[in-house]
Amino acid sequence: MKKIKELIERIETFRDDFQKGQSKKTKVKQKRAKLSPIIYKGMFLFTIIGTLFFFTSRLLFEDDSPIIDSGFGVESSQTIGNDTVQIFQRIYNPETRYMEVILLTSRNETSVNREYQAFAGSVKEGNKGVALESKLEPLFDNYYLLTIPELPKKWTTILIDFGYSEKNISVNPTYNQEGEMVFEDKEEVNQTSFNIDYRKVQTSKTLAKRNVNDYVIELTEKDIEKAIAERKKLNESIQKIESEIVKTKSKILENEASTEYLTAREKEEIENANKQLNSQIDSYYKAIEEAQKQIEVVEERRQKLIDRNQAAHMETENK
Repeated sequence: MKKIKELIERIETFRDDFQKGQSKKTKVKQKRAKLSPIIYKGMFLFTIIGTLFFFTSRLLFEDDSPIIDSGFGVESSQTIGNDTVQIFQRIYNPETRYMEVILLTSRNETSVNREYQAFAGSVKEGNKGVALESKLEPLFDNYYLLTIPELPKKWTTILIDFGYSEKNISVNPTYNQEGEMVFEDKEEVNQTSFNIDYRKVQTSKTLAKRNVNDYVIELTEKDIEKAIAERKKLNESIQKIESEIVKTKSKILENEASTEYLTAREKEEIENANKQLNSQIDSYYKAIEEAQKQIEVVEERRQKLIDRNQAAHMETENK
């Protein structure tokens, strides 16, 4: 605004000086001088509009710079050691500049001393980064919450570095210089990174840090919906396989009915074909059996999620 005021003052001074100089002109020139304030007012207005346009052009036009974004869900899944990690959810509050990212790791029942860590930074032009205050905390099972209290006002890309360190005692002893047996610690470190572009992140003006049970309730509800969708797909697959069994059996009967006027060689070919079809039917039944077992697993998981969800509701109500 200061630059705009200075620009206005320069234009007005120039306009006044110009008008004073024209007072000594002839009548024709004086008529032109009378028009000059109108001309310069127009020029002044054009300059102001141009200046405002320059300062607001980023607001008027879409940012066409390259989008560097890891996405979320399966799309964002990355390998970390022998496991995988993905961004399950990411939300940003543009008014408070608070951001939270929920990460989901694969299950690992054999890790004893694993400790997950995460760091966040704002990436600027020229690949210069600024570290941001952030905190990683476990929610439940394999869900982790990363909170970033305050992002820069004009951030474009957030870089999240996620990884773990794990110390295990070596089962193979070594001997030091004094000949003493030593069991050394072996530390394994693995990490990966995610990018979040401001044009891709979900925004919410009501987003704020909540207690753990609120996150548990939200996430279990989403997982319950996923379990229901998975069960539905499995049942649909079973129906398709059963339909194929009916078609295959019908083909076998059709083949058997056509052997009356065939040669011995042709009958043999039909028999071989029917053997293949019967083998295919056996494979179909095995596939149905596997799908039914998976449905039982999904249903058990859904029930456990319901129990956890209800427990979180009760804990919230009792507080």
